Amino acid sequence: MLVVGYGRLGQLMAHVFQTQPAPVFNRTRKHVDEASNAVYVGPEDFAKHHTVFLALPPTAYESFFQTYGPYFAEETMFFHMATACNVEEAAAIASPFSVVPLKLAGHAETSLQADEAVFALPAAYQMYQAEVKSALNERAVVVEAEESDVREGNMAVTKAVILMMRQLEKTLEEEGVANELHRGILRTIPSGVAAAYMENKLGGFARKIIEEEDRKQGSDNDAT
Repeated sequence: MLVVGYGRLGQLMAHVFQTQPAPVFNRTRKHVDEASNAVYVGPEDFAKHHTVFLALPPTAYESFFQTYGPYFAEETMFFHMATACNVEEAAAIASPFSVVPLKLAGHAETSLQADEAVFALPAAYQMYQAEVKSALNERAVVVEAEESDVREGNMAVTKAVILMMRQLEKTLEEEGVANELHRGILRTIPSGVAAAYMENKLGGFARKIIEEEDRKQGSDNDAT
């Protein structure tokens, strides 16, 4: 098994790989050589790896297969992970190799920091569930979900968070909070509260907000 790419997604894959250090190919070898959880694999050894996790942006797919495709055995299977590219598009580029979609639900860098990752394997590809799970360690969870669900979910939340951050910037300005404090507040509180919310570890002030919102929602439901 092999991870291709050592950007944010590739680093996450190395972190959740069962084999440690994870076998990784990256065009800039020094990034892999400097990592403690990855070992560089060169093109001369690609034929030994029949399962490949493609942690590349979709714009890099074509050049990768044109340059390195001949080094892989014909029976090699590629798990393609680019959210912005569907399996039909990836398969057309990777032909004649087999391509299976495996998508990260969420943000790669944040998943690495949280020490956990959720991957989606579509219903039509559940026969590969055991193979994927055997490649990953206990930090990774593989669920049945479609490519479109991951893309739409990631995009919807990304948009909502950006709009929220813009609104928070405006709120701090309206409240007259010193500009020197903005970065510290915005860099830590949204992510910290979100993490605490997901882990059910909110503090008293945050819990009070939820209780008030729940009471308000109950009152609105009673009114209707």
